[in-house]
Amino acid sequence: GRASGSSNRRERSCQGTTKQGVPCRITSRSEMDAAAPLRAGGSFCTFHEAQDTSAATQLALLTQQREARRCQGLTGKGACVTSALRYKVADPLRRGGNYCKYHETQDRSFSQLASQATQPPARRCRGTTKQGTTCRITSDAEMDAARPLREG
Repeated sequence: GRASGSSNRRERSCQGTTKQGVPCRITSRSEMDAAAPLRAGGSFCTFHEAQDTSAATQLALLTQQREARRCQGLTGKGACVTSALRYKVADPLRRGGNYCKYHETQDRSFSQLASQATQPPARRCRGTTKQGTTCRITSDAEMDAARPLREG
């Protein structure tokens, strides 16, 4: 057996179904944020928690939705992120902010702080994509593909 303390726990699978009617494949062993309720002993991942018909879960979801803070960010269609989402992108909204992680640069106070930072301007990739369009990755992107730009 494994020496890990969590190896004795029974794996829990999400009881929800996808829009295509297929059983969800997320389990309590997944490291995804969406699996947190399963790791805590729940029966549904965050993607499918609305399918949980228990009164307590439905009341909690309604309360979250009613009290949810919607991102004030501007995109082509308007932001759809709310503080009720259990994703890191919604953290600033849960802390009382008006913008999600994607749109926080639209917040004037954030922009002022960012402009005062001593970091050099972001480097932009000069390459093209497989489709022939200009690459949009910059050195300040938090992805592995941006590492060469960050390293010079």
